[in-house]
Amino acid sequence: MLCIGTAFNEDKEGFRIAMRIHKRLRNRIFEQVEDQPQVPLHALQTILLVNYFSRAYCGIKEHHVAQVFHSPSIIMARLAGVFQPAQPPHHRAHNPLDHWLEWVAFEERKRVGWFAFMLDTSNATLFRHHHIVNCLSVQLDWPACDAVWNACEPYEWNRHQRAAPRLPPFRNALKDVITRSAMPPLSEFSLWILLHGLLSISSTVLSRDLGDLSMFPEARVAHWKDRLRASFSAVSHRLSSHLDRRRAAHEPPLDLHVYWTGMPLAQLGKILVATDTEALRVFAGERALAGCHVVPAEWATASSYTHSWARSMDGAHAFHAAARLLEGVFTWAHERGNPPVASITPFCAYIAALVVWAYAAVHEGPHQGAEVFMVPLQTGEVKIESTLARRDALEYLARVGHVRPADLPATPGKNRCAGLIAYAAVLCGTLGAAAMDENRDVLMHLLLPM
Repeated sequence: MLCIGTAFNEDKEGFRIAMRIHKRLRNRIFEQVEDQPQVPLHALQTILLVNYFSRAYCGIKEHHVAQVFHSPSIIMARLAGVFQPAQPPHHRAHNPLDHWLEWVAFEERKRVGWFAFMLDTSNATLFRHHHIVNCLSVQLDWPACDAVWNACEPYEWNRHQRAAPRLPPFRNALKDVITRSAMPPLSEFSLWILLHGLLSISSTVLSRDLGDLSMFPEARVAHWKDRLRASFSAVSHRLSSHLDRRRAAHEPPLDLHVYWTGMPLAQLGKILVATDTEALRVFAGERALAGCHVVPAEWATASSYTHSWARSMDGAHAFHAAARLLEGVFTWAHERGNPPVASITPFCAYIAALVVWAYAAVHEGPHQGAEVFMVPLQTGEVKIESTLARRDALEYLARVGHVRPADLPATPGKNRCAGLIAYAAVLCGTLGAAAMDENRDVLMHLLLPM
C-alpha cells in the first residue's frame, strides 16, 4: 500500500525506490504461498495489491510481467472462496466486541472478493485480456456502507448498521439499471462495483465474436447497446452527484481525484459498447498488444474494421462519448494542475483520443497543416506547447463534442483534432505511469505529416 501511495506523490526518487522494493516483495510473497493452493486472506490481499501496483503504475516491462501473474492471483482468489457467498456471523448479545470483530473479518473477506473482481474486469476491458471471473459468477452481497465500515467501536457500528438502507442483490441491481436505468442508493465503493459489473456485461454479451457468429440477432444487439449506454449514463450521473457532495464537504484534493476517476471510466463504458478498441489501437500504429507484436495481416483486418465502424452509428456514438470523456479529463487536469491520478484515467483519455482521430480520419482524411503548438526541435523531435494545445483541444470539443451522433457525419472539420491529440499525448506523459510512454508515442506519431 505504501508503494502504491508513492505513485500519487511528486517525489520520483521515492517511486523508483518503491519499484525496487516491489520487485523483491513480489518474489518473496509468491515463495511463501507456492505450496498453498488456498492462501490466507492477508497473503491474497498482498498478492492482489502487488500485482495491481506492477500493472498500473510501473513501466511497460513490469506491466507485462503483471499480466503473467494476473491469472494465478485471480485463480488463488477463486480457490480461497472469496467469490462465494458466506453467512454473516450470528449475533452474540453477551459480547458485542467479539460480534463486531467477527463481522469485520467477514466484511474484509467480502471486500477482497470484490477487489479481485474489479481487477479482473478492468484488466479485461481496458487491456483486452480474457475474463477469468464473470460478474454473473460472483455471489457476494454488497459491501457495507462507509458509515458502517468506518465505525470505531461496536455500539457505533450497530447503530449505523441498523440505519443502513436495504439494497437489492447485485444481480437484481444490474438488471434494474440495465432495463430501467434505476439506481439503488449505493455507496461510492458499491457504485464502483456496479460500474465494473456493467463493463463485464458489455464485454461478455456484446463480444464481437458473438456478432460474427450470428448468435444474437442484429436488432437485439442494438437494443442491448442502447440499454447499456443508458446504464453508463445513469452511473455517470450518480458519480457526479457523489462528487458534488464531496466538493461541498471540502474533501481533500487527492480524495476527489480518486473518486472522480469513475467519470471517465463510465464514459469509456459507452465507447466499449460500440467499439473494438483493440482494432483501433492497431489501426493507429501500436506495434504490440498484450506483449505480442502486431503482424501486417492484423493491421489490414483492423483497417477494414475501422472504416466500417466509422461509417456506422456505433462510430458516431463512440465519437460522442469520447468527446465528452476528453472534455472532462482536459478540464479537470487543467483546473487541478495535472495532479497524480488513478492509473486508468490517462488510459481512458488515450483510447478516447484514438476514437476521435480514427472516426475523423475515415470521414475526412488526416488533417495536414502546421500547428502553432507543435515546436520542432533540433533533434528532429517535436515538443508540444501544452497551453496552446489545450486551448485548441477545448475549442474543437466545444465545436463538435456536443453534436448529436446522428448529425456527426455531416459536421465539417472533424479532422482538425491535432490539438486534442497533442494534449492527450501531454497528459499521457504527465498523468500516466511509465507504461503509458508507448501510448504517448503513438499519439505523437499521429501528429506527424503522412
